[in-house]
Amino acid sequence: MNVVLEKINYPYADREFIANSFIIGNGRIGYKGTLEEEKALDKVTFNVVGVYDQYQSKWRESLNLFNPLYIALVNVKNKKIFHYKNAINHKLTLALNQGVFYRTSEFPELNIQSERFIHRKENLLISHYIVTIKSPIVLHLDCGIDQDIYEINGPHYRSIKLEKYNEMSNVEGITNEGHNVTVQLQQSVTINDQVIPIEIAKNHDYQFVQGDKIVITSFASVAIDDELRLDLTGLDYQKVKEEHIHLFQKRFSACRVMIENRAIQFAIDYSIYHLLILENEKYKTSIPARGLSGQVYKGAIFWDTEIFMLPFYLLTNPRFARNLIEYRINTLPGAKHKAKRFGYTGAFFAWESQEDGREQCSLFNVTDPSTNQPIRTYFADKQIHISIDVIYGLYNYLRYTDDFSILSAGGLDVIFEVYKFYQSRSTLVKGTYHFFDVVGPDEYHERIDDNAFTNYHIYFTFKDIIALIKNNKEKVNFQIDVQLDQILDFVEHIYLPLPDANKIIEQFTGYFQLEDIDVGTLKSRIVDPRAYLGGSMGIATATRIIKQADVVALFALHFHHFDLETITKNYEFYERYTEHGSSLSSSAYGLISARIGQLDLANEYFLKSATVDLCKEQKLYAGGIFIGGTHPASSGGAYNLIFSGFLGAEIQDNTLKFSPQIPASWGAITINYWFKNKFYKKEFHV
Repeated sequence: MNVVLEKINYPYADREFIANSFIIGNGRIGYKGTLEEEKALDKVTFNVVGVYDQYQSKWRESLNLFNPLYIALVNVKNKKIFHYKNAINHKLTLALNQGVFYRTSEFPELNIQSERFIHRKENLLISHYIVTIKSPIVLHLDCGIDQDIYEINGPHYRSIKLEKYNEMSNVEGITNEGHNVTVQLQQSVTINDQVIPIEIAKNHDYQFVQGDKIVITSFASVAIDDELRLDLTGLDYQKVKEEHIHLFQKRFSACRVMIENRAIQFAIDYSIYHLLILENEKYKTSIPARGLSGQVYKGAIFWDTEIFMLPFYLLTNPRFARNLIEYRINTLPGAKHKAKRFGYTGAFFAWESQEDGREQCSLFNVTDPSTNQPIRTYFADKQIHISIDVIYGLYNYLRYTDDFSILSAGGLDVIFEVYKFYQSRSTLVKGTYHFFDVVGPDEYHERIDDNAFTNYHIYFTFKDIIALIKNNKEKVNFQIDVQLDQILDFVEHIYLPLPDANKIIEQFTGYFQLEDIDVGTLKSRIVDPRAYLGGSMGIATATRIIKQADVVALFALHFHHFDLETITKNYEFYERYTEHGSSLSSSAYGLISARIGQLDLANEYFLKSATVDLCKEQKLYAGGIFIGGTHPASSGGAYNLIFSGFLGAEIQDNTLKFSPQIPASWGAITINYWFKNKFYKKEFHV
């Protein structure tokens, strides 16, 4: 039985977020759920991961590709294109367990049915488009590769060349940075089962009567630079579709979490689908913050990958998880370049990282929507927790996979270079190392001192990974005790803000002195909904209102280092000040809600995380900058909320132990996972 997402006769105004909801992909290429008759103005997005370009002085971003699925049916009598917004009935369906997108649109004169998928293993975008005539009509067919590309900071192609031969067409583009990008299309047209050469079909008007049928089958491939171009001749649509579905269903079933509650089941199925379409073991790239949904956030990799998405892959696809770690190892030179750029030694990983690891985050990352002037932000140079996030990812990889070979493959170099960075970035005051002038996860408050998340995260992560390495000396091929002891000596002298008399840990020095208001009061002060609430000009800056989980995120990552009373009191204290302006926030709060027994709240946070891409209430702008797109970190957070929250999974004494607290309405949970090269299937009851 298929697991499906459906939208029927939705308002045309909802098309943008729906296109994100119905995205397909294979980790290398992705195609949003736009329709065949749509073009660049409709934000049609055929995106590739790991390839970037910069036009003049604009932001460097990932590439959107030439659209090979453009098909328009024109009513010759009135010159109008059959567009879904004018349909009598219209339905989109995404089979989550197949990775196949279906479309049905009914018009008075004809019906359109189509399906498409991106092959699980090959860079193939495949479509089957069927038109059934209901009443006599003269139609003109327009189809082929659309060279008009939706781009945020383009144009990215300095030259474009079209080649046609037989039923094949190629569009080859040369980017501003010299990448050769080829989209190849093999397309066939049949009218009433008669094969019509594509150029004849496109250059003639056809008289149709009731019962006539048009079928257009498209095989499109993508090749970048020296990549091998796939041979598209002789492919059988049904066979290729069956092969893809078999591969996708096998993977979906292997990592599916089974829950008796049908609404919760669908929510986690949808999250897992979004994580599965981001896997591709062939490429040593990582996962952009907006997945495959385009050029938002420059197609860059953030801390989202290590903190929110990596846990899913560690438990379900350790081979791909290693790819994500190797990406950071391979981009170590870029991290060292960034550290040097800002006057430090070691490795300062990029807040917005692309293929070479150099920082792509602008120093003016938002704009004032009223003046359209750029605002100085401090994400790139002050959000220093990104480097320890990378080490935290490596730490989890080691303890979940037992694959210590990653250390000699560059992992140790990353550890030592990150240590050098933090040592050079710290300030020694009376024998204690402080981190002044930083930004924590709560980005509304910039240039603050001794952020609790940052300081504790550095302290615990270094101590934990060093203990793990020392306890597994036999798996490390060379002596490193001296270097590791140097790191330990450093972290033992890091300033850690201790809980006050009420057991509250101050988020940063001076936080308690800020204006004490609630989120509702802050929102009542908003004049322009597009305005950025933080930074030097934001209305949240002088208040206690925070963007997202900060101290609570610390507990989510290092739960076992704090007592339950401290965690509970801080959760209750900061929850009322958290605006949840980031989609990353809900899963952290939900995980802690589950662990402290507030299961109803945890359920609410789970649903917010798992269904964020199904909700229209998304934040599309931050200070005038468009930030729409998918939210795979929320999908990963929802999965981890179940595993580490409701099931209470923790590694103790080299084994994975559970202390489940499951909402009564959920029923039983069955989960499959890998741990230290062994596959497990466990069932938990309320």
